[in-house]
Order: sequence, then C-alpha cells, then structure tokens
Amino acid sequence: MNLILTLSALCSAALSIKYLQINTTILPIKILVSLGLITSILNHGFSNKYFKYLDRLVMVIIVIVYSYLLYDQPELYVLVIGSMAYIASKTMENSYKKNISHIGAHVCATYLNTFMLLYPIIMDERNTCPHASK
Repeated sequence: MNLILTLSALCSAALSIKYLQINTTILPIKILVSLGLITSILNHGFSNKYFKYLDRLVMVIIVIVYSYLLYDQPELYVLVIGSMAYIASKTMENSYKKNISHIGAHVCATYLNTFMLLYPIIMDERNTCPHASK
C-alpha cells in the first residue's frame, strides 16, 4: 500500500462525486469514471496484484475512450501529459519522484474525469457536442 497514492486516489474520488450526480452526464462515462475511481482506490489502498492489473485494464479502456472523444479537443493534451507522467513514474528509481509523477497523472485524470462528466455541457457551449440536447 502506498499511502500517498491512496490519498491522491481518494481526493480524486471526492472531487468527482459532485460531478457524478449531474443528470446531463452520459451514462457510459459515469460508469467508466466510477469504475476507474473504484479500481484506483483498491489498487493504491491494497497490495494485491489483481487490483493492480484490474486498475491498469480500466485505465487503458478509459484512455482509449477519452482519446476517441477528445481527438479534436485541446484536452487531449492533458490525456497525453497524464499518460506520460504515469509512464515516467514507472521508470524512475527515486520513490519521491515516482510519487510526484504518479500524483501528476492522478491530477490529470481528475481534470479529465471532471471534463468528461461535464462533456455535454462544455461541448454544447462550444457547439460541437453530438450528444447535447437543444
């Protein structure tokens, strides 16, 4: 268990709960965000290889879905930066730098989860959302 990353995952979940309650959010995105938050908390809260691989699988699915939805949006850069921060955290030797880089990935994920939960509202304001109701 890594207490710092567990707290980071819990903070991400706490920030996302407010936005999970918005009725305009697309249901599959709500499910993906919820699943990601749950697997992240389990992965960082318990030393269990099944939780670790389940969390990684869910994160890969989320990256694929977000990449598809954000392919022409500037938020795609946040996804790339977050992914790079995660990969960097896995290649570092120093545990402090590993944690900082991994927390950076959590910050990017929290921003993207918030953005995706507000996706119809934001895209409607940008006049580009295929799912927005008029």
